[in-house]
Amino acid sequence: MKRFNGFLFILCAFLLVSFIAAPGTARGDDSIYDIELGVYNVGDPVTVEGVIVTATGFWGINVQEPVADGTWGYKWSGIWVYTGNTHLGNVTRGDIVNVTGVYQEYYELSEIDITLGGGSITVVSSGNTLPAPVDVLISEVNDTGIDAEAYENVLIKVDRNDTSLFSRAPDTYDEWYLSTSATIGAGDSLLMEHISADPDGDFLYETPDSGTELAFSIGTLTYNHNQYKLAPRDCNDNGGICKPSLLSAYSTGPNSLGVQFSVDVEEASANDADNYELLSGLLITSAQRDPNNHKKVHLTTQTQTNAAPEQIIVNAVKSESGGLEMDPDQTYDFLAGITTIYAIQHIDPPYTIDASPLLGSVVTVQATVTAVDGTYYFLQEAPGGAWHNIYSRIAATGAGVRVGDVVQVAGEVREYYGLTQIGFRNGVNHFVNLGGSRDAVVITPVTASEIHYNAWTVGLNEPEPLESALVHLGPAIVDSSLVFDDAIYNEWFLIQEPDTAACHLAFLTGVTIYYTPCVGDEVEMTGVLSYDFSQYRVVPRNDDDITIISGCNIASVDELNGNKLWLSPARPNPFGQISSLGFGLPAKGQVDLAIYGADGRLVRTLFNGTKEAGAHMVQWDGRNDAGHKTPAGLYFIRLQTPQGDRNGKVLIVR
Repeated sequence: MKRFNGFLFILCAFLLVSFIAAPGTARGDDSIYDIELGVYNVGDPVTVEGVIVTATGFWGINVQEPVADGTWGYKWSGIWVYTGNTHLGNVTRGDIVNVTGVYQEYYELSEIDITLGGGSITVVSSGNTLPAPVDVLISEVNDTGIDAEAYENVLIKVDRNDTSLFSRAPDTYDEWYLSTSATIGAGDSLLMEHISADPDGDFLYETPDSGTELAFSIGTLTYNHNQYKLAPRDCNDNGGICKPSLLSAYSTGPNSLGVQFSVDVEEASANDADNYELLSGLLITSAQRDPNNHKKVHLTTQTQTNAAPEQIIVNAVKSESGGLEMDPDQTYDFLAGITTIYAIQHIDPPYTIDASPLLGSVVTVQATVTAVDGTYYFLQEAPGGAWHNIYSRIAATGAGVRVGDVVQVAGEVREYYGLTQIGFRNGVNHFVNLGGSRDAVVITPVTASEIHYNAWTVGLNEPEPLESALVHLGPAIVDSSLVFDDAIYNEWFLIQEPDTAACHLAFLTGVTIYYTPCVGDEVEMTGVLSYDFSQYRVVPRNDDDITIISGCNIASVDELNGNKLWLSPARPNPFGQISSLGFGLPAKGQVDLAIYGADGRLVRTLFNGTKEAGAHMVQWDGRNDAGHKTPAGLYFIRLQTPQGDRNGKVLIVR
């Protein structure tokens, strides 16, 4: 929250919070309204639920929540969600999402940072109707506007009293002013954000020529460098008809290409194969506009050379609206045909420069899914093993990707802090699930010395060829004493003399590992070999990837095998967000596992029903049966079975 127009306004804002009901209906436990009005302190964890995405940029998204009558777009209803670009290709306008993160003020721009505190974005539904932009005056939302702070991060439309607006020449930052007057120095004006240099996200448009008359401009109101700015999402937001721009081109097979434009294109010009040319000289034999996506055109070509550098040159394609012709000789570079993962990953030893030789290239790969990470996944091509694996961050929302599926996907080769991956590039829109593979995925046996956790740090980067591979580590002893804060991050060291590997039991989104390690467990572990925070870690895909050879001091081997009734201590304890509870049954029977408060009242029923004999695991997220967060304090665990009862304690810290 920023200071403007004096202390009186801020005081009034807080009085409103204190004495009237907030118009924003709380989305879960927290609301954007309360965050924007200062109810929370910077650094507080927050969760907003049922909010709609109004815009996406390279580094984050804008979201708004409905007010009490169910409509959108009132004051204090919007906020920026900083994602560190992890949302790319996965979240789009019109998605209803739940957001968990930490409230921050980034140079006085209110935001929820999901890169902190285990934050996340969950897409609840897609294709929803966007909120109508709020009609405002420029004078209300510019740097001297009384309502600028209230409409920060809200989708707005200027100017409700003036249908003739005029653009001013861009400055050295490629930002420009929109004014209510054609005369320089007269009328009200608002600075316009220009973000078309970003290669990804919705914020893509061409700056109007100086003096261009516009009927309106729509965008989200942002704040940076001590100024309020309107951020149009595309050229349609600036009240005009847009001519096509070539966004991308990419291979979709040995004899086909996809071409993506910035706007819907006219069918006749889009289907004219003579409007497309390949620098290699390969012939384009046909062109067909996609019947369901008029921004996309499918090309048929002569057989392409796999992974060969290629460039397309496009001319004379017109917009569907207004028939405006694109600027001539627009080009886009990509690699033709199917590129092997080996070509992307392989580097010669020593592996001191961990960067793909194809870094930045647009490629198309076809490979088998070995692990699923939310909407992302790990891929393996035959024969598996060294250099034949990669992590793909091309979202597969609704595609139902499973281990063993063969997928064909196009994207940009990227390095994320040393992890090579295929990432989202604006306009590159190709994902096909080809179904199950005939061949099982390959699991590579390894020793701790081959996947040493800090190999890169000490300059002996032998694990690099197996980055993102599916590996199996033989018997190793769990040792958490060297792991920083394993109770929070669920990361453990695995000792296999004379070396040490590491595992991460909470890495894959949407996967819960119920096994709770303790020092002394002897285990075998299968998983993908991930690289992050300068360490290699084995990431199991489920509990079946973990074999317990011998138990620890929590429960004996007999207990783990179901020969005795037991309840393990909660781990972690104390906890802030989630804790795991293990229990074992000597025989199949009725189980009642519940959490009680210090006053003896029931807080949460974790399980009530029948369980088979053996070990089981449940988790408590610190909420009561109504779904609300419980206060910090001591709580009691009670396990009731026909064979007897067991009790425990757990402490919540907030």
